[in-house]
Amino acid sequence: MLIPRELTEAECLQVLARHTVGRIALCTPQGPRVFPVNYVVDDDSLVIRTSPYGTIAREGGRNAEVAFEVDHVDDETRSGWSVLVVGRAEVVDDPHELLSLAGNPQPWAGGSRGLYLRLRWRLISGRSLER
Repeated sequence: MLIPRELTEAECLQVLARHTVGRIALCTPQGPRVFPVNYVVDDDSLVIRTSPYGTIAREGGRNAEVAFEVDHVDDETRSGWSVLVVGRAEVVDDPHELLSLAGNPQPWAGGSRGLYLRLRWRLISGRSLER
C-alpha cells in the first residue's frame, strides 16, 4: 500500500539540492503560466537564469510572488514526491552576487539567458507517496 507523507524542510532542501530542473509558476496578464527552468540552490534561495526578453521576465516574474515546483513520479510503482517553494522572485544585479554564482545555473535552452532571478522562499513544503 502507498502511504502519503509530508516531507520535512530538511528533506525538501535535500531534494532541491539534488536536482536542476523544475517549474516556475507566475501570474501574467494572460493568466497563470508555468515554465520549466534550470535552477541552483544558493543558501536560503533558488536562482534561475532566464532571458531578459522572455515571458518570465516581461510578464510577472520580476519582483513578483511566484511558486516553484520540482517533482518525480514513477509510473510503474505509482510512487513519487513533490516539493513546492513559494516566495518573491528578485532580480540579481549586485556584481558580487553575480560573480559568486559563476554562471550557475547552466540553462539547457539556447539563447541569451543573462537575467538572474533569486527566489527567496517564505514557504517550502513537500510530499511523498511511497510504500
